[in-house]
Amino acid sequence: MKCRFFAVTSVLFLTLFAPPIFAEGDNVVQENHFYIESNGGISFPLGFFSTEFKRYDLMTYGANFSAGMGLNFGGWMFGLEVTRDMWQESADQNNLLVTFNNNILMLRVQKVLNKATWNFLPRWLEFVPGLGVGVNFVNASFYTSTRAKDDDLISKIEFPDPEGLALVAKMSFEISLWFGRDWIIPYIGADYTVFLDSLAGISFVSFPRAYAGVRIYPGSIVRSIQEGGASRYKKSIGTWGPAVANVSVSPKTQFVPSSAKNGGLEIALSYEYLEYKSDRWQVEVLDEDGSVCKSWEGSGSVPGKITWDGSTDGGIPLISMQNYTIRFMLVPQEEDRTRNGQQMIGTQTKVTTGIVQNKESDSLFHIYLNLPEEDRDETFNALAKSLGQNAKASVTVYAETTQEAQQVWQEALSRGASAESVKILSSSSLKTQIEIIIQK
Repeated sequence: MKCRFFAVTSVLFLTLFAPPIFAEGDNVVQENHFYIESNGGISFPLGFFSTEFKRYDLMTYGANFSAGMGLNFGGWMFGLEVTRDMWQESADQNNLLVTFNNNILMLRVQKVLNKATWNFLPRWLEFVPGLGVGVNFVNASFYTSTRAKDDDLISKIEFPDPEGLALVAKMSFEISLWFGRDWIIPYIGADYTVFLDSLAGISFVSFPRAYAGVRIYPGSIVRSIQEGGASRYKKSIGTWGPAVANVSVSPKTQFVPSSAKNGGLEIALSYEYLEYKSDRWQVEVLDEDGSVCKSWEGSGSVPGKITWDGSTDGGIPLISMQNYTIRFMLVPQEEDRTRNGQQMIGTQTKVTTGIVQNKESDSLFHIYLNLPEEDRDETFNALAKSLGQNAKASVTVYAETTQEAQQVWQEALSRGASAESVKILSSSSLKTQIEIIIQK
């Protein structure tokens, strides 16, 4: 018996560890090597061999199930397996065993042999020999003697009693079916398990097992789903029209660039029908003459929103009561330019600035204006209306000279402006514009 055991073990060992013969196939390697598996089947009679190589059965047929997980590296599978074998009937009425159960925790190594290994095999067929070693926690009910049996005195070993601990080894051979995807791989198999039984003074107990199960690669499922989504996305690209850029602002009117205390101007940016991020992008604020007052630029991802405080690149507040243009331009990546022929996409929108009271404190706002502007009547009318709504406000007018500041206030008075107190001051920094501060 021992000679036959070692002969079979040696052949299996050579089968597993002969790389020139059993080369790995490319259909086994997984992007995600992790697998889980489960199987169940029949446990054949549990028994042992005598010194005369005569087999004695202890239990009749039983049932089993197991679950495991592991990693597949180029067709070499290294896994951890938990198996439960259950026998509920003694093989002979004279036997002292009543029930016998294995609870096996085992480390396993298996080798996938397929068409890449042996070219004569069909692509869908795989042979998987394996070896395993581990521990077995036996739980059983038995009689300690024939007298105990006559007296119906049953002894029990409960899981995980150390008295039922045994070393275990297994040889296995499986046939699996591979249909091009590793979502679920069905297989059938048989194995032969040997373990050291300390319960009845018997050295080695063994039994064969036949089973069927499935092996699953979760990473393969995830990857297939992702590839399916990518495939659908690629197909949808074929229906795309020209790429477009979008820009919007809030608030669109009555924004006070000189204040920037009302939360600023929110510039929302987006684009459609581009597969990749931008090569570069740019946002500009242009005055009525088309001059660039403020700009932002970058590459890659386009920010969904930019907040503008109303000042120029140099930090100077822009003039109130003016119209400004927000322009958004984007250069696509080369792949998108090749696909749709568009070298650049862009769009723009208008924003009108005005006189709006500070929304946060409801107590203070600034107005910057130019005296020579043709639309100054509209500016002074708005100023007078604002002061009419805040009769108790105090006004401070700054200009380069006090004479210019006084002229501004007279213009406001002629349109019905009034205030509790008025200050006329000069500031040498205001060479091209006037600053008006209104405070409750």
